[in-house]
Amino acid sequence: MTQEAEQKTISVTRGRPYTRTLRQRVVTFTCVVCGDVTTELRYPGPLPHYCDYPGCRRLDERLDNEHAAERMRRLRAARKKEATGVPVRSENV
Repeated sequence: MTQEAEQKTISVTRGRPYTRTLRQRVVTFTCVVCGDVTTELRYPGPLPHYCDYPGCRRLDERLDNEHAAERMRRLRAARKKEATGVPVRSENV
């Protein structure tokens, strides 16, 4: 890896004030969309879920939206069936 680790100093004022230095660390993770193993320099925090390829994040968000819409369609159909007592025709048949 050719990147240089950076560090930044932050002032914490809660309670007794002090200064804290955060250093980047090498983090290796697997992208949840494309499955690529990526190594990056990151400040402390949770591991990322997506690689640097911008399409991975957008694709995952689109799939989440599609799944949510499908769940909502099923929920509405079930509520309509419950309210009317009439079976609702499935679009997948």
